[in-house]
Amino acid sequence: MEDSRNRVLAPKLLASVAQDASQILFPFAVANASGPAAEIATRLLYIADDLSTQELYQLPYDAGKLCLWALQDLFEICKWPTLSTPKARAHLISKSPQDLRDSLVQLFQSVDLRQRAQASIGRFCREKPDKIRPFQARFIKLSNSLMKNAQSLHGSNFETHEDSYLTPLARDTFPNEVHKLLFDGVKSHSSCVQQIHVTPVFKDTRDDGWHRTRLCLNSGFLLDNQSALFNIITATSNMDYWQEMAINISVRRSNCSAKGQGKLPPDDSVNGMDYDLSRSLPIRHGDVCTRLENRNYARIYLDLDRDCHLYERPDPEELQHVISGCGIPLSHLLTMSELTVEHKIKLSYAISRAFWQFYQTELMETRWTSEDILFMPVDESILPSGGVPLRAFVSFPFGAEHNESPSEFYDKDQYTHRYPRILFLGIVLLEIGLGQPLGLENDPKLSPVGLTNKAHIRAKLKLKQLKKEQWDGFHWKEYFVEAVENCLDSANFKASSKRGKSRHQGDVNLDESAKGMLVSARRDAVYRKVVAPLHWLAKVGFEDSEEVPFIPTRQKPRQEPKSSNNEELRRSWSEMRAHPSFHSGGSINTEVFLDDLQILAGHITRCRRLAKVTKPIRVAILDTGCDTNLPFFQLPQRSGRLKGWVDFAASGSTSAVDTFGHGTFMTRLLLHVAPIVDVYLIRVAENIKDLENNEENIARAIEYSGLDPECKADIISMSFGFPNRPGTSHNTISNAIDKVIEGRGDSVLLLASAGNSWGRRRDFPASHKDVIPIYAADSKGAFLLSNPAHTGKGPKKLGTYGTDIPAPITQEIQDRFPKVDLSAGTSIATAIAAGIVAMTLSYTAALPSLLKFGGSEEVCAKLCTKKGMEQMLLAMSLTTGYRQQFINPIWFWGEKQKDIQVFVAMCSAVEEMNKEA
Repeated sequence: MEDSRNRVLAPKLLASVAQDASQILFPFAVANASGPAAEIATRLLYIADDLSTQELYQLPYDAGKLCLWALQDLFEICKWPTLSTPKARAHLISKSPQDLRDSLVQLFQSVDLRQRAQASIGRFCREKPDKIRPFQARFIKLSNSLMKNAQSLHGSNFETHEDSYLTPLARDTFPNEVHKLLFDGVKSHSSCVQQIHVTPVFKDTRDDGWHRTRLCLNSGFLLDNQSALFNIITATSNMDYWQEMAINISVRRSNCSAKGQGKLPPDDSVNGMDYDLSRSLPIRHGDVCTRLENRNYARIYLDLDRDCHLYERPDPEELQHVISGCGIPLSHLLTMSELTVEHKIKLSYAISRAFWQFYQTELMETRWTSEDILFMPVDESILPSGGVPLRAFVSFPFGAEHNESPSEFYDKDQYTHRYPRILFLGIVLLEIGLGQPLGLENDPKLSPVGLTNKAHIRAKLKLKQLKKEQWDGFHWKEYFVEAVENCLDSANFKASSKRGKSRHQGDVNLDESAKGMLVSARRDAVYRKVVAPLHWLAKVGFEDSEEVPFIPTRQKPRQEPKSSNNEELRRSWSEMRAHPSFHSGGSINTEVFLDDLQILAGHITRCRRLAKVTKPIRVAILDTGCDTNLPFFQLPQRSGRLKGWVDFAASGSTSAVDTFGHGTFMTRLLLHVAPIVDVYLIRVAENIKDLENNEENIARAIEYSGLDPECKADIISMSFGFPNRPGTSHNTISNAIDKVIEGRGDSVLLLASAGNSWGRRRDFPASHKDVIPIYAADSKGAFLLSNPAHTGKGPKKLGTYGTDIPAPITQEIQDRFPKVDLSAGTSIATAIAAGIVAMTLSYTAALPSLLKFGGSEEVCAKLCTKKGMEQMLLAMSLTTGYRQQFINPIWFWGEKQKDIQVFVAMCSAVEEMNKEA
């Protein structure tokens, strides 16, 4: 086994030295006019390049041996001719690939040793061509093999090397008719004759007419190229006894397709059987019931002929384990036991190999998830071990036991993965790799599209956690991750132009033959992209063994922390949803939407407290200042949120002041919507009319807000704008925005009023590419007519509450500023939008701790960028007109029932962002 592992490692070790060896060898070959030596140097470059593009599991079986020879040859060339004696040659052969590679690195890098190696290489290149040609021939053989393999891997014909892990083993391939015979034969003989049973049958189920019957996924192998062997178990009604059966189906390998397609070849023997049936007993209808009643505690061997007749051989086999009970789902086993790396790999290979074998068969009509893949515990009355044999089973898709599988392919609806069976295989492998179930809930309120897409999002996030985990120093975990990742990306299973139509054309309009070809192509892709790397890991990482591992289990399952079980969070959700607005799609009257937003803020505040998040979101308001003596700001919980003041206006006041009222109104609205954020008051003008003369001040204010350590705001809110007239530019402000975006690595959000003039274009800075423009709508979502006109397709317009402000709020402002203009428009909408964005970021900061699974931090970080937040606001929006999106967090949260559902929506927003990138 050690020699085998050494050969497997040889390709990577050779790849690390081949290019250096070529660069040293080639000048000597040219100087000595040695054609064979020059070709060796050239071939080494080809070898280095091909090995860099091919994973170990993609290489031909003989690549390891040829690469080991290449390492030996290189070492001998660098020591020429001192290793040419038989004794020295024997010592060379005994060196491991790692020793050879390390010695070559020393020869190439050490000054003294390099000079000696160069002298040896010179002597080698001066040898007669006949002396060099054996070396040349071996390098040519290796180079040609790798080149052919590279063309197969990266070309469009998908023809793999016959002796490669990418090609299914001969023992695993047989015609599809074998699977059809297995299914029909098992179904026929698993039907129940109730009169035979002493006790009532299937007392806990409806009269479905079949015994519970399951297939062992560790079976399905060819024996001596003559028959396929499948292990089956079938149970009594109370499942306290399972009869194990080995079913043989005759296969004539010499005439069968190498790909395992097509039909069984014609056969002259009786019913196509290779076994002498004269000593066998025919199994008749009801005989299975008899054997279940008369327990023999042995594994019986059956032969299945082409007419679905079963024959029992006379010599049963001793059982390895006596199994009992209904079975333990994989999801439960993962919480009850600790799988070793070897267990994870061997189990994943067994499941994926069986999935590939049966991909085009009726067995795929039963669902393959961690809730459906079962393990049979031993009968503790016989062996009180408390463990489980690591043999996986799935139920045959007849009777009441199995769950129905999703379709093989979805051409319609908004599925993010078009091949759900492959997606759920990937999820099973992911769960095994993590050693924990994902906890995917079958929410009856979700459509199949919603359930599938939600599972897809959760799996992609969990994949990031798997990538970070350490596997006890196991070096090839990335191949396991690759197999999982391939399953999660449906593009890996889209048929090429040579195999069928693209997924955009779909399967719908194809005849059955063409559909079959597409399914066959997907099955082939499952082997290459999923089974092959796992096969390589199982074969190379661990010795093959027929012995079934025995997995010890805990007395109590491991409990994963779940925020959804937190009583306070559940109560918070219940209280929020108890308000009429949150289950009616929006505020019930025009003046309560701000109160509804405060209810939402209360839930987010609880989430942050439970997650122990204390760092607040920072919002900079660039406006006319703020009068902090307003009664609203006098409460300690509000005055304490006002963290900073800078005056870039002419007066340069050192304390907060507002003589106009606009900035005070905007601050008042922001803190009403987002009461837990820190607010930085940045005065850029004394009144709105002075704005056009203060571009320099605005630019300085933007830079201060985004970059100065004293502020460094997460959000910059600008409830103002300049007319965006053709031919005019605002370079000073644009440069400041660009500087802030670059300095913060895109992780800052700028919002600005789109403007209030119907007859002109969107104002500046709302029109800047890095600023989110905000439009105004009423509390029902209708966009105001005062919004700037927008012609053509262009981007969607994001609008929110810009009118219907409750009278007590406007009255408080007007009492202090009688001349202030508080009319409806995009200034109000921008301040409220800034509050909605601030509370969204406040919530995302708590999610990683609440949800407790890896990858959520990255998703939340994406929402701090303009593109990410725009997609999140679109997710919170209702379409109320042509390209008009009304940001309605009350509707958005009212559609959810727990925090994980909000997070799924955030993940979808990030997915949309990535699609546009």
